[in-house]
Amino acid sequence: MPASPIETASAEALETLRKGGVLLFPSDTLWTMACDACNAEAVERLLALLPEGERPVVLVESDAMLMRYAVNVPDLAWQLLEVADKPLSLVLPRGRDMAPGLAAADGSVAFRLVEEAFCRRLMRGLRRPLASFEAVAPGLPMPTRPELVAEGLRSAADLVSAWRQGESLAGRLAGMIRIRIDGSIQVLRH
Repeated sequence: MPASPIETASAEALETLRKGGVLLFPSDTLWTMACDACNAEAVERLLALLPEGERPVVLVESDAMLMRYAVNVPDLAWQLLEVADKPLSLVLPRGRDMAPGLAAADGSVAFRLVEEAFCRRLMRGLRRPLASFEAVAPGLPMPTRPELVAEGLRSAADLVSAWRQGESLAGRLAGMIRIRIDGSIQVLRH
């Protein structure tokens, strides 16, 4: 029996990720650049594609994966995730066991618990989180299709995923909230 389209696309993407490659794929928000968050060389390549001072978001596929890679996930984080009506990235005070460069100067790391099937399939297959950023470029439309991704980013990817290439994604950035050690929050993006 032939493999389904999602099986074929995810197998190809997993092979790229396992080899330390950078992937361009449709996430739960927009077309996204990503790599294995635990592979230092891959993360270094991903960081080189980001504007100065920005940090990737670490995508996780389950509560267990979030608890594995974030230090002391506060109750407030779980409450925010429970009520979120769109993809939400949480900047948490500390992460662990990932490649260098994912944390900001204060040690904080942005995490997003993803529900989109293809993303989850990649992380389950890799058994690791993905370091990622939405492939948004100044002056260009939101990358809801791969051809709307800036050429420099497209050409930097080791693989442009075949998954959902003919579809347009929702075209929205994930919300982002910082949760500080003292429990206070700061909305960084609605």
